[in-house]
Amino acid sequence: MNDLDVAARYLQDLLPDMVGELEPWPSSNARTPPHFLASLFGLAEIDLLGNRVLLANVRTQGEPMPPSRLIGQVHRLAEKTGLRVIVVLSGVSPYIRSRLIESRVDFVVPGSQVFAPSFLMNLRERDSSPTVPLPIGEQLSHPAQAVLIAALLRPDLEERGIPGSVSWAPLDLAREAGYSRMTASRSPVNWWRLTWSAPSARDERRACGS
Repeated sequence: MNDLDVAARYLQDLLPDMVGELEPWPSSNARTPPHFLASLFGLAEIDLLGNRVLLANVRTQGEPMPPSRLIGQVHRLAEKTGLRVIVVLSGVSPYIRSRLIESRVDFVVPGSQVFAPSFLMNLRERDSSPTVPLPIGEQLSHPAQAVLIAALLRPDLEERGIPGSVSWAPLDLAREAGYSRMTASRSPVNWWRLTWSAPSARDERRACGS
């Protein structure tokens, strides 16, 4: 199964009953573009939302086709064939994808995205993989994060340009971070547990400033 087959299957799964079967190109009704232009792409035809479109997959070359050239050739292909062109992308860089979006070039990334402004479509798959919780001891609590951010944003630290060079106590940051003294006193313990697997009671007391 080549990239064109994969793209067609993806569109059929995404839009049931709205996408036809993939057909070899050229069909009897197709207008044939110049050979040099057709040789740049793998081509196939398909019905999408009642419109005949051309799926175009850039043939493998020594170096990737620059975005500006790709955009120009896609426009030229649409002009010569009289069909809307949807570029099939696989493993393309985010930069090339963003350039195609800026130029409003229809494209499909099988299993990931359909950007087809000529069909008023902009669909992206969400990452459905479950989040992996960090083990206890590798998590930084919300209060600890807030106190740490408050410490890093202190003007005296910014003036010296050396984070951590100015001594400060977590209890002094409690009001700045919006937490109680008790909550603020637990934050350094959380930092210690994130860094050291088993801090001693003496280390925890030292971290709290007591």
